[in-house]
Amino acid sequence: PGRDELTRAQQAAYTPAPEQARLGRERFMLATAIQMFCPGVPCVYYGDEAGVTGMADPFNRRTYPWGGEDRAVQARVAALMRLRRDLAALRAGRCRMGALSPAVFGVVRYTDGGELALLLVNRGDAPCTVQPAQELFAEGPDADAPMPLDGPCTDEEGRACAPLAAAPLTVPPHAALIRIRRA
Repeated sequence: PGRDELTRAQQAAYTPAPEQARLGRERFMLATAIQMFCPGVPCVYYGDEAGVTGMADPFNRRTYPWGGEDRAVQARVAALMRLRRDLAALRAGRCRMGALSPAVFGVVRYTDGGELALLLVNRGDAPCTVQPAQELFAEGPDADAPMPLDGPCTDEEGRACAPLAAAPLTVPPHAALIRIRRA
């Protein structure tokens, strides 16, 4: 419901339906992935990393759920933060971004030394297959800088993948796909 559709008492007692909660978690994790891939200092609002939700002020942020954290959300946020910490491309690399399809948004960060991190986010309800190409990443602070998509890469768990320019990538619905090329 919208913030003006419920009374304060209803907001205080509100719990989203399981499907709404699932979709909200998925969207939050996609937004966090985009945040960790964008230039600048990422900011995690108190409780987001624990899956805390809210309504309009004063219910926009409840107390921290010590012992009741959403462990899946915590693990994903921590993994994305580690990735940002560990990759120079995510901390200080060039940045290009763009819409690869109506449902898929991409961010690519890369260094002159050859490190590259690619994020594809599918906000849609169905899997989407896209082919990363330089011309599709036409926005961002370095949109005019050359962007090498060749060379070996891995997924975020370190498993080998085809070079980005070699094959289309399928992004599941409400999911993020990450590819990394280490220098």
